[in-house]
Order: sequence, then structure tokens, then C-alpha cells
Amino acid sequence: MTGIRPFALATVLVYGLPAGLAAPSPPVLPASNQVWRFYDPVLVERVDPKYPRRALRERAEGLVVLQGIIHIDGTVSDLVVLKSDSPGHGFEKAAIDAVRQWKYAAAVENRRPVEVYYTIVLQFALEDPGSSSSD
Repeated sequence: MTGIRPFALATVLVYGLPAGLAAPSPPVLPASNQVWRFYDPVLVERVDPKYPRRALRERAEGLVVLQGIIHIDGTVSDLVVLKSDSPGHGFEKAAIDAVRQWKYAAAVENRRPVEVYYTIVLQFALEDPGSSSSD
């Protein structure tokens, strides 16, 4: 995990990292005559998660917050669940299975692609039967 930049970590802290996890040291900023720029990764290929069968049977909905590493090649790894507001329905596994297949354009720091920790939020919601349009 060397070379991973902690820039997106602030969003993770909002959701609460374990108390024993030390915050990373702040990044070293370039000299004042240089322009410092950081761009978040951009999602370029998304695979929708499958709605878990148990959740469908029970008409459950939920939100899952994941943290993972987005690599320079756009792949996602080391996914962990930071929050799930409806545990036991299978949303966590469905979210991880889908996000592992996502592809990103890498984050960029000073015109160079970099690996970053990133927070991903997925909302699982049932379609309202009355909202379907039948033309």
C-alpha cells in the first residue's frame, strides 16, 4: 500500500474509523511557486449491484458505505464496509461484489495518477410499483 495518498480519507473520517487507527501524516505541499492540484478518481464503468433475494422477500431497503483503494489502473481493491444501516439482508456482499467490478479514471495529483483511499455509498431501494410507466 505504499504510494497511497490519504486525500479522500477526510470523507472516511466522517463515517468513523475505528478509534485505534492513527490518522495519516498530512501531505507535503509543494513550494509556494508551484500549483498544487488534486482531482478525485472518476467512475467510468459501473456494474449495478444485484438486489439480494432475502431483501426482496422482506421488502427491505438499505444504505451501504464502503471504503477501498482505487489504483492507478482504475481497479478497486481492499473494500471494507464502514456502515450498513440494514445488516443481515445481504446488501454488504452485493455492494462489494458490484464495486469490485467498477473501473475508474485514476485520481490525479500534480498531473500524476495516484492511488487513493475512497469512500463509496450505495443505496438499495425497491422500485415503487406505481412509478412504472406503461406506454
